[in-house]
Amino acid sequence: MDYIHNILTIVAIAFPSTALAQSSLCQGPTQKGGFTQLNQPTDFAIINDRAYILNNAGNELLTIDLSTAPDYTLINTLTFNDTGFLEITAAGDALYLTNNSPRITTIDRTNPDAPQHAGNTFANTSIDIPLIHNGYMYAGPSQIYSLADPLNPQLIGTMQDIGTLAYADDTIAYTTTMAAVDLSNPLLPARLSEPVILTGNDFTTVDVDHASNTAYLSNQEGISVLDITDPLAPDISDEIYYRPKTHKLNTARANALIILGDYNLELYDTSSISQSLLIEESLEIEPMGESLTHALAIDADTLYAAFEHSFIAYTLDQAPHAASVRIPTPANGISLSENIAMITSDAGRIDIFNLDAPAQVSPAGSLVIPHDAISSAIMDQTAYVAASDGGTWILDISNPADPRPVATLDTGNKTRDVRIVDDLLFVLDRLSGLYIYRITDPFNPEPVSHTQTLTRVEHMAIDMDQGIISIAGGTTTTQIYDISDISNPTLLTTIEPLTRVDGGIMTTTIDGDLLYTAEFYDGFRIWDITDPTSPRLIRHVENEADRPEGLDQSFNSIAHQISITEQQLIVANGDEGVAFYDNTNPQNPIVSDHIPTRPNSNSSASARRMVIRDGYAYTSLNQGGFRVYDILSCAPCPADLNNDGMVDFHDVSRFLGSFAEQFPEADLNHDGEWDFFDVTLFIVAYNNGCH
Repeated sequence: MDYIHNILTIVAIAFPSTALAQSSLCQGPTQKGGFTQLNQPTDFAIINDRAYILNNAGNELLTIDLSTAPDYTLINTLTFNDTGFLEITAAGDALYLTNNSPRITTIDRTNPDAPQHAGNTFANTSIDIPLIHNGYMYAGPSQIYSLADPLNPQLIGTMQDIGTLAYADDTIAYTTTMAAVDLSNPLLPARLSEPVILTGNDFTTVDVDHASNTAYLSNQEGISVLDITDPLAPDISDEIYYRPKTHKLNTARANALIILGDYNLELYDTSSISQSLLIEESLEIEPMGESLTHALAIDADTLYAAFEHSFIAYTLDQAPHAASVRIPTPANGISLSENIAMITSDAGRIDIFNLDAPAQVSPAGSLVIPHDAISSAIMDQTAYVAASDGGTWILDISNPADPRPVATLDTGNKTRDVRIVDDLLFVLDRLSGLYIYRITDPFNPEPVSHTQTLTRVEHMAIDMDQGIISIAGGTTTTQIYDISDISNPTLLTTIEPLTRVDGGIMTTTIDGDLLYTAEFYDGFRIWDITDPTSPRLIRHVENEADRPEGLDQSFNSIAHQISITEQQLIVANGDEGVAFYDNTNPQNPIVSDHIPTRPNSNSSASARRMVIRDGYAYTSLNQGGFRVYDILSCAPCPADLNNDGMVDFHDVSRFLGSFAEQFPEADLNHDGEWDFFDVTLFIVAYNNGCH
């Protein structure tokens, strides 16, 4: 043990430059600064490099210097007497404090480091959050103030039968009930539409993104997402229900990213406005033992959050989410060529996307055929689509903006899967079995063979090096065939699903001498197919998976498809999103992380199929569109044992202790032994840092 201790000590000293590393977890936002001397804050405002925080239940205003990150400093405290302010609104050199009473207190921040009380204004009704627009303040449902002098608001008008304004820009305004209002004459607001009837109470905040014709409304129930293509007739597109409902719900938005905060923080990607996807369901909010979010705000690329006793800033990084695109019908399959992606969907919809870069996905063209589009395969400028009862469709995609059908193949009435290997096209029909074509002429495939499978089938995986094809049977028998002679595929063996209900074997994946069977609610199994006539079961990864230290919740393995990279096993995990396993030992993958989709909604957003290329997972979600994930941000980092985003002497010390006690985390090759091989792997991992 002493010699191991000496070796690792030398490693920690000899490689200091490798100490800094990105987190090995799939959590994009990371803490960048904080202030830890708060007590029951109620709200805050960010102006340049200053934060103005209502603290001590709203009875004092703190001025915090944000230029001193990571440790923000207090530079001023302004105390009030039993006022309990709840909200803070900024305009010019003024801050307006309200507490759901008729009083509006004005704070002069001409000197940004020493704000001073400037006076009180009293409305005739209680004011929650005043709306400020184009030099006017609209307070409550009736009063209009001029802010010609922001430090001295002057009442100059009243509103009748309008409601409380919650949002305004130069084109439209909306009330807390989402009635549209014309403010072209700021002193004579005119209502243009009736309120929108939605779940819950009036909305406390309304935010609009004209670029996507989307409005975001929040109240205690959660967030409603509205399509405002017609601004006078908003149409409900989605609702994000917030689970706790025990405290004021805080929200913030940056483009299509929505953050909700209460007893935890949840980040949603709303790029697909009809199917908002959960990015992060438990961003760490307990750096100082915190348990409750009091206020949120986004400024530039930073998320600011006030908790019970601290104020924390996070980098607003959406990793591992690189891109997302809305698709109007449930997505089934995905295929890639060099520069395009094709998504096949129900109702015959086929969408083509330009892949200028992994994070720059843009629609290129689309086509609707009279049959469900199940899966596709692309070769150069030709695409082949498994079209269920329509057989196989052949498309000319030389112009992706205008895909054109050129021929069809009679491949049965339930065609489910298509694959291209070299100049061969493999087509699988649920009832008719396997068809093989030679596609020397892409528009005129030449039949090679047809093999009637034993049972109904769903999906295929091909390994031409071994000369085998694995055909998943869903709830029926999965079959492995010898295709070394493509003119006469020969059955080698079969594998029975663990259960014949709730999915069975959805898909299979071949990686060298290993076969993976994705079995829906039964998780997945790993087989040794060194002898493909007699697969040997190595491991069954069951449905329920525990997350490792540093991750908050367990999740279920609802395996639809498995993909393998050098270090990772990645599962398209149905309603549970995407699951990541450390595949350092391919015979014993260990769960390392999990990207949820949307566990608390009324829709599934189920990850069904994915293609891995150049460090990205291109994924079709059944009710969530087309998503691209940066899988390197989720790559395992074996040397970061304490999951603090760094590899340093603390990890060396922990490894030594775990090695001595023979704890599982020090068995890096997962062979049940604690020996020099584990020490070697740790040294290599330490030297490599994290991705």
